[in-house]
Amino acid sequence: MSKLKAKKPENERGRFKALLSGKAGIGKTIAAISMPRPYIIDTEWGTKHYADAIAKNNGVVYRTTDFDEVIDQVHALMSEPHDYLTLVIDSYTKLFEEKREEGANEVGTEWGRHTSYAEKWARRIGNLIAQIDMNVVVTAHSKKEYGEITNNRGKKETVVIGETFDGYKKLDYDFDTWFSLFNNTASSR
Repeated sequence: MSKLKAKKPENERGRFKALLSGKAGIGKTIAAISMPRPYIIDTEWGTKHYADAIAKNNGVVYRTTDFDEVIDQVHALMSEPHDYLTLVIDSYTKLFEEKREEGANEVGTEWGRHTSYAEKWARRIGNLIAQIDMNVVVTAHSKKEYGEITNNRGKKETVVIGETFDGYKKLDYDFDTWFSLFNNTASSR
């Protein structure tokens, strides 16, 4: 016989979980590593110029492009005692693309099988992000976002409607906040 297991909710300490996306050079990495006591998983060697900033925030860096190693490090952060407050993954896009390439070799590209293969891994990271008792900041490249419109002749047309993050299309659901960074200065062309 089953027993009811629900209990009255209590206020819990929340953690900051953010996705930062934008073009190269916009400041995603420097914003992410500026978080308090970061444990940085660097997939693009983008932190190589920021040793002083990382040290100032009492952070450390682990460099890898292997999704399995990232998952292993997140599990270690969840199970081993440490003083880090923020998990930084910079950049998620690189990991997702590596898994898409692996998927192309493992299951082929027909019907987007390689993307589905990568999405399975993306959901694993998303579940860990939800469970980890740390702040989490993940960076992603930006890409053009396309949508359909009806043109003035009544025909449907695919056009650029903006920018979005590059990676698993539901990645933003794993975060409390998504910051799309862009440079608002006018070009002098």
